[in-house]
Amino acid sequence: MTRIKGQLTTADYLPIAEYNRLVRGLEKDGEYLWETYCWLSFCTACRASDVRTLRWKDILGKSTMTRIEQKTKKNRLIKFNRDVQEKNRFLYEMLGQPAPEQYIFLSPRTGKPYSLEYINRLLKVFKVRYRLPIRAFSTHTFRKTFGRYVYELMGRSAEGLILLNQIFRHSNLETTRRYIGLAQEDIDKVFDSIHIDTYFRVESGYDGGRMPEEKAGRFFDEVKRLFTETGFSIKENKYKDGCPEVYLGKTCLYCHPQSLSGPVLKEHMELIEKILAQGTTFRYLRTDTYGEILDLTEEEELAYYHKTHDMTIGGVFLDAFRTKRRNLYKSREQVLEILVEKLRVKTLRGKSVYSNTSPAYRYIREMYGKMVSEGRLVEGCKQTASGKLPLCRTATGRELKMKRREDDRTE
Repeated sequence: MTRIKGQLTTADYLPIAEYNRLVRGLEKDGEYLWETYCWLSFCTACRASDVRTLRWKDILGKSTMTRIEQKTKKNRLIKFNRDVQEKNRFLYEMLGQPAPEQYIFLSPRTGKPYSLEYINRLLKVFKVRYRLPIRAFSTHTFRKTFGRYVYELMGRSAEGLILLNQIFRHSNLETTRRYIGLAQEDIDKVFDSIHIDTYFRVESGYDGGRMPEEKAGRFFDEVKRLFTETGFSIKENKYKDGCPEVYLGKTCLYCHPQSLSGPVLKEHMELIEKILAQGTTFRYLRTDTYGEILDLTEEEELAYYHKTHDMTIGGVFLDAFRTKRRNLYKSREQVLEILVEKLRVKTLRGKSVYSNTSPAYRYIREMYGKMVSEGRLVEGCKQTASGKLPLCRTATGRELKMKRREDDRTE
C-alpha cells in the first residue's frame, strides 16, 4: 500500500512500561541484536531508515552523534548520556564486539543492513511473543514512543509539544500532537490539571514585619471584597492575627500584605492580576512563579515517577554513587535523601517531608533495590559508635561482567 505524502505513518506508540518490558524480554531471551534495534530506535528518535544504517563506530564511546537524515538531508545532533553510553557498550560486548566499521544491523545473507520489510516482519513476531498491547506495531513505533515519553517527562505541557515539534521537524504542532497519539481531550486535561506555584507581589505599607491594625484591616477587607465579587470564596484564618485565604476550585491564595501566594490554575492567572490591579489600599507590583504543582494522589504520584524516570534513573544512581576507587564508598542514606529531594515534585497535597512513606522516597528505594539486585550498585557498611552505617558505591565494569556471568550460570 502506497503512503500518501504528508500522511502520518501507520504505527502506534508503546506505553513506556510496555517498551521496557519488551527490551527486558529481548535481553532475557538473548535477542541482543534486536534489543539493540529497539534501544537505538528509541533513544535516538531517528527514523527507521536512519537506524538500520548505523555502524558501531557511530555510537561507541561517544557522548554525541551527528547524522544526516535520509529523509530531510539535514544534519541532526543526538546526545548520549552516560546511561545510554554504558548500555551501548554492554550490547556491543554481548554481540561479540564486531568491527567498529561494521553495520550494526548487518544481514549475513546479503552483506547489507536488514531491510525495513524484514525488520517489520520480525517485530510482528515479537508483538505476539511478548503479548504487546498495541494494534499497529512497526519500526516507526519507537520514534513515536520516544515522543510520547518526552511529552510525559515534561509534564504533558505545551513546552513539551514545542520541543518535540523541533526534534521531529514537523510543519506544525497539530501534526506533532497527532503523531504522538494525543487526542484533544488529553490536551484539555493537561491544561486543566496544572497549577503554578505563584506569588502575586503587592505593596501595602507592610514594614519590617509590622503593619498598623487599622491599615491591615482595610487591606484584608478590600482583598476579600475584590475576590468575592469575582466568584472566589473566603476562608478565614483560625488565628486572630492570621491572614485569610481566597480560593476558586483548587486555586488557593494565602493573602499576606506582601504577597498573595499559592497554587494557581493557569487559566486564573490573568484574572487574579486584573483583580489586584483594582486595589486602592495596596499596589500590585508583579507576579513571580516557581514551577508547576501537580494534582496527584500518593499512588498517582508514585506512578508519575515510574512513567517519567524509569528510563533514566539508572544513570542518575550510577553518577550519585560513583567513587574513584573500589575501596571508597558513600553513605547510602545521605545519597538517597539527596536523590529524593532532587526528584520530588510539588503536589496540591502539600510538600511532603523526607520519610519512608512519601511516594518519592518509596520510588527511590524501589529503584535502589533494583540496581543492587542487578549488580550495578555494590553495598557495604562501616562500624561506628552508634552502630553500622550502610554504604554503597557504583559497580566497576569488571564486577558487572562477573555478575552477568553468574546470572547466566544460574538460569
